[in-house]
Amino acid sequence: MLTDWRAPHDGRLTAMIDVGLAAGNKTLEHFQNRSLEVIRKGDDSPVTIADREAETLTRELLAARYPGDTIAGEEFAEQTGNNEYRWTVDPIDGTKSFICGVPLYSTLLAVEHAGRPLGGMILIPALGLAVVGAIGHGAFSCDSLMASENRLTPDWAAQPWTDARVSKRDQLSDAVFVTSEVGSFAERGEADAFERLQDACFLSRTWGDGYGYLMVATGRADLMVDPICKAWDVAAMLPILSESGGRFSDWKGVESVRSGEGVGSNGLLHDQIIELLGVKIESAAATENTPATQPSPGPEAGGLVVFLSGDLIFASRVRAACAAAGYEFQLSGGLPEATEKTVRYVIVDLSTRNGVVNGLMDRCGQDHPHAEVIAYAPHVQVERIRSARQHGLPNVLTRGQFNEQLPGIFKQ
Repeated sequence: MLTDWRAPHDGRLTAMIDVGLAAGNKTLEHFQNRSLEVIRKGDDSPVTIADREAETLTRELLAARYPGDTIAGEEFAEQTGNNEYRWTVDPIDGTKSFICGVPLYSTLLAVEHAGRPLGGMILIPALGLAVVGAIGHGAFSCDSLMASENRLTPDWAAQPWTDARVSKRDQLSDAVFVTSEVGSFAERGEADAFERLQDACFLSRTWGDGYGYLMVATGRADLMVDPICKAWDVAAMLPILSESGGRFSDWKGVESVRSGEGVGSNGLLHDQIIELLGVKIESAAATENTPATQPSPGPEAGGLVVFLSGDLIFASRVRAACAAAGYEFQLSGGLPEATEKTVRYVIVDLSTRNGVVNGLMDRCGQDHPHAEVIAYAPHVQVERIRSARQHGLPNVLTRGQFNEQLPGIFKQ
């Protein structure tokens, strides 16, 4: 298996594993050290002595073995070589996790030749876990690389490695979606993209950074999305995912690690993911080229807001917005009868309450003449949005639009 990697490219594929483990050991010397100093870089991202020592060691080991190779990394300037081999290192991918003592940070190392990927390694030092891949030579994982507490074994070839294979799920509704930081979607102006993916998938979690891609490569997650990244964050992912049966690309579907963004998947879901990432709010929410309707200012403050949904997490946000605007909140299984309390807003979640749309406007007109109805649905449920409009609901939003407008949606 991995012993076959010793000959190609003058041993660079096995050197990748040797050096990666050495760098991982260097990070473990500082892991969970309460006195670890954290420095802020120019972009306000954190760095520690562990990052710098591990990258320095990586560069020294690679330069000693392959003095003509180019070496690029996160912490120091590129060392330009005189041949077509290029190494890319991220000594600690997930520095925030490292600082907090969370064992899911990774050490990443990749090698290219003439601009094309050769191999990559994702190492989770604190767990003794790794996945490696080399173009044309397969992808393998090992979870027994810890020789002793806080020490990785250098004798990786003697450990049991198994084929790394992605999952076979082909429906997003069954898929596990992972990412590093939800806020990074908004940082690049694509907050709604996260909402679309979350709505479309079975489960979403922030098991991110290199660990997220390892989860995809070993079949435990189905897609990992990076809204913002550098080449050293994802250079290892392309060969690993390609050889484990998956795909890696930018948000347009182009196989590249230098587009400033990344999508890793099991391959079967990739086109669906790219399609969702490329959709804009206007195109999904509109019907017959009509832009999404914005809710009009409601009546004077005071009264009841009825929330027709089983979405308890989102209900808590609506409840908070009601309190801020001076409204009483009611989570309801249906539209209430006319009461002494004036219903000012009726919020309808079309993903679970689509059946109440028919006749809802007539019912409100009869029992709650002052109520304004606002309906929303996940971005991908275009037909439900269209159907709601056809039944006379004027204020129909995607979930992402409603979420963005929520803090000020109720008139004070």
